[in-house]
Amino acid sequence: MVAPVRGSLFAEDGSKTAFDTPEAIETATFIKQLHDEEILPKDTTGLVMDQSFKQFTDGKAAMMIDTEQDAPRIDKAGVKWGYVTSLKKRQQGTMIAADALVMTKRCKVQKTCYDLMTFVESGKQMTKLHKQANFPPIGKDEKNTYAAAFRPIYATQRDILKPLPVVSNSTPAYDALYKNLQQMLNGQKMPEQAMKDAAAEGNKQLGEGK
Repeated sequence: MVAPVRGSLFAEDGSKTAFDTPEAIETATFIKQLHDEEILPKDTTGLVMDQSFKQFTDGKAAMMIDTEQDAPRIDKAGVKWGYVTSLKKRQQGTMIAADALVMTKRCKVQKTCYDLMTFVESGKQMTKLHKQANFPPIGKDEKNTYAAAFRPIYATQRDILKPLPVVSNSTPAYDALYKNLQQMLNGQKMPEQAMKDAAAEGNKQLGEGK
């Protein structure tokens, strides 16, 4: 949610977090407002994805944040749905995961590694993968079961897709962010304090990862 206000979560070089920037604090304040006004349920911090999904498919929630891979499950539940790729304030923007299958120099038998990578990315294997995780990339030699409704995201909305930054030791930094956002929603901290504390803890973690 930080992208629509032209914010980010980390510095471009990955040396520190951007949790305490004005844009990040503005985003945290907006999340708290949604919670205070009960647009987000009071038990938001205790919900897991399956619970949110059930609330949505049972008609108890008007919206949820989810990935496109759950579209077949929503269809199966008989729900007529639509989606919004991104909210918009100063711009539109949403984070996406951009994974890559790579062969490192430490691979001792590169031919075997290459053969394994080729096998994993073959149409037959990708078809099996997409039965469990139905999202791109989609191989030219596989059966395409990707929901047609999502194709405009990659055809006409590419500019608003922001790959998650690759930052060493970012996992504990994200943990610090989530913890402080939970404390904020539980009434223990105001947004500015929560984000400053998240930045301090996250930066410490990034430093320890070097």
